[in-house]
Amino acid sequence: MDKVKKQWGNIKVNINKINWSKFKPSKGGTGVQRNHKSVRWPITILLTIVMLVPVLTALFFSYIQTTKIMTERVEAQEEQITSNIVSTINNATAAAESTVEKLAMDSILNQVSAGISGAESQLSSRLQYISSGNRYISDAYYIPIGEDQDIVTTNTLSNADDLSEQLPWLESASTSNGIQWSKPYTLNGSTRIAVSRPLFGGQAVIGVLAVDLDFETIKKDVAEAKIANTGSIQIFTDEGIVLASPDTSLIGENHNEKPYFQTISNQESDSDSGIIYDDQVNGEKFGLYYEKVPSIGLTVFGMVNENEMSEETSAIIKTFITIILITVILAAVISYFAAGIITSIANAMMKIFGEVRQGNLTNRLKYKELVNFKNPFVMIKKKRSKDSHQANSSKNDLDPKGNEIHQIAIAFNETMDTFENTITTIQGNSQHVSEMAATLTELSDQTSSATSEVAQTITGVAEATSTQTEDTEETANQMKDLSQALNEINEAVGTMGGHADNTMILNGNNIFATQDVDQNWKETLGTMDQLKDQIKEVDGDIQNIEGIVNAITNIAKKTNLLALNASIEAARAGEAGRGFAVVAEEIRTLAEQSAQSSKDIQNIIHTVQNKSTDMVNHLEETNEDSKVQTEKISEALSASESVASSLEQLVASMIIVIQSSSVINERKDQVVSQLENIAASAEENSAGTEEVSANAEEILATMEDFTSQIKNLEDVAITLKHSAEQFEINQKQENNFDSNDEDNLSAEYV
Repeated sequence: MDKVKKQWGNIKVNINKINWSKFKPSKGGTGVQRNHKSVRWPITILLTIVMLVPVLTALFFSYIQTTKIMTERVEAQEEQITSNIVSTINNATAAAESTVEKLAMDSILNQVSAGISGAESQLSSRLQYISSGNRYISDAYYIPIGEDQDIVTTNTLSNADDLSEQLPWLESASTSNGIQWSKPYTLNGSTRIAVSRPLFGGQAVIGVLAVDLDFETIKKDVAEAKIANTGSIQIFTDEGIVLASPDTSLIGENHNEKPYFQTISNQESDSDSGIIYDDQVNGEKFGLYYEKVPSIGLTVFGMVNENEMSEETSAIIKTFITIILITVILAAVISYFAAGIITSIANAMMKIFGEVRQGNLTNRLKYKELVNFKNPFVMIKKKRSKDSHQANSSKNDLDPKGNEIHQIAIAFNETMDTFENTITTIQGNSQHVSEMAATLTELSDQTSSATSEVAQTITGVAEATSTQTEDTEETANQMKDLSQALNEINEAVGTMGGHADNTMILNGNNIFATQDVDQNWKETLGTMDQLKDQIKEVDGDIQNIEGIVNAITNIAKKTNLLALNASIEAARAGEAGRGFAVVAEEIRTLAEQSAQSSKDIQNIIHTVQNKSTDMVNHLEETNEDSKVQTEKISEALSASESVASSLEQLVASMIIVIQSSSVINERKDQVVSQLENIAASAEENSAGTEEVSANAEEILATMEDFTSQIKNLEDVAITLKHSAEQFEINQKQENNFDSNDEDNLSAEYV
């Protein structure tokens, strides 16, 4: 963190050392006085924004992704450390339960119950060994039920006559049927949770055996567990009481009404762990991982504060601000230089266009005029090439293989060369336009002669008109033959319509039959699915039976163990326990038979399960084949429907053909009548040829007007020549043009 602050301070010092006055635009520029707005600053701002937007976008998404990763890492650490604490508690409870069970099977308890001398001392030693051998076990108890025996314990009870107050679990433990965990209680200033079980003598409870789980040790583990920078572990009872927390002021508080505790209390899920979010704890910035210990009624929470990542977030933001400032500075400098080059090129272009507007076509662009922007880069470049420019200032500095600026200048200069050549050509050719006018006069005379030839052509048109009349009569006869052919077509189409109707009826019957097959097949598929579901239910019932058989097997094992213990005890009893030993042996034999029967049942169940699995697989294969059959039936239905649609279209087309034939018959008479009209029109065309002859005379008069317009063209040519002479061109090009012969000029004009 200190290193980042130091780097940030160095960057601010270096920024303050920059001489920003060097970046101000030069007033000299290209030497062109501007009375208009410049695009330099808009371009600079636009390019800066364009370069800055991707950087800001990348930083924004990087910030989001970094924050997400850090949050996930903190939540993963919550889960890991919380799970470690829960694992420690589970191991401690398992060890306590195992200790109680093993101690309950110890024969020393029978000796204590029988009042054998020294038995209580041995039991006390074993209890001391238990409490000192496990750091999570504080004390162990053997509390007999009766007034003639003493309590054996590793703890010092203040008032043995009032055990129910010091040991609140004693009453419920003496009436239970097995292992039982108590609620947390306090004894001798320390928090404990007791695991106990009753000891039976026949049908009566003769004592209670218990072990205290030392919760003070667990509190130390919780205090030592660190989550990230601000996180901690807290342990609650099912009632919301804080049992352990690094903040000792919270121990004993009731958090049952807190939102996060209400959330896990109201959850209907069977899961004993998960992540929840609470606005009061950390503003829902981080999840609260919880894991329950249902065996002893505890819930362990791992949580961090709202400002867990404040230092990391501050460092990231400062780093991003540094990057943004550096990007803005670089983008502004680069954009300013780029805009300067653009405005320099624009000013040079405006200068040369101004000279062209004044009629000067001799000037050309040069690279040093285009890039005339006073910035450090260009000034250094100019300084390096100063000697070469001064040595040959008249030489063109454009490189045909140079960059885009060179290419722009070369293309512009070539355009100006072409424009100058065009003006030179106009100046040279304007004097020949008058000669062309004389040629046009001759063409007008030729046009008059051609007009007389047109009159002769009109006579030929009249002869062709009579031939047209004869062809019209022949066409009328052919129309009658066409009418007869159309009648035959109508009869054939009617026959086709009858066949199409029969085909549509048969196809409709086929569609109905296929639909019935499809419906029956779907019902069969439904029946197969029901059969498969029923087989799966039977398989589930078999699995339940298997669970029952496993329970019977466990009972048989325990019965066998009990019979073994009974045999041992009978052996100790000597002659008095011989009958009991026979009973124990019979019980062991029955237990072995029960275990063997359970194994046989399990083998049968496995066989039934395998067969039911094969049947389900076979039904699934049949179901897959059925799907293919269903698709084929659907394709057949679609094909039949397509055939019906095509037949309907065919019938519609035949109806259209019949209607069209009727229309043709109706129009036949009209066509014959029109052909007769055409013949009459041909006669009228003959009369029209006389009118065309009269129009030819009018054309001759028009040609005289055309001749007068040619004279006006000569005047326009003179005006064009004067206009072209206003442009200033290279004298060398003008002399080259004058040296060309007249034939070349005429050819160029054409």
